[in-house]
Amino acid sequence: MHFTQYPSPLTPYPSSHADSVAPCTPQAPHSFGISGFHHGDHNGTFVQSGPRVNGRPAYAKEGDADQWCCYDPSADRWLMQPTVNKGSTIGRAHTLGGREPWVAGGVAWKEYVNDKWVERSPVVVSGVQMTEVLEPGMRSWGGRGQGQG
Repeated sequence: MHFTQYPSPLTPYPSSHADSVAPCTPQAPHSFGISGFHHGDHNGTFVQSGPRVNGRPAYAKEGDADQWCCYDPSADRWLMQPTVNKGSTIGRAHTLGGREPWVAGGVAWKEYVNDKWVERSPVVVSGVQMTEVLEPGMRSWGGRGQGQG
């Protein structure tokens, strides 16, 4: 019988292995609220909508189908952007430091205001929902409130 020997859990992998593994990210919530921006269209509740964008969930602003919060892998940041720029590197606000926008305690952001980038602090995160909240008697079939129970 042949057994494959794996490194002990206490043995660090060689740097070449560590460089090839994507960093772990916290579970993405179904929705989150955010406030503290100069531009009102960046404030509100954002809900996972549609297919993933750049390998991460895309969040549409509740009540404003043209405002999105999407991941930009080229700079490891999240952007507030209109539909026309969804998934691109163009937006009017972005996170700093590669953190997800729903992290408790808030995340540093920069927002484009009066032709310059301004750090926004504090940006407040609230109402993080890890799963879809359904009305009584409703079942989820992979979309918002689809299917009666």
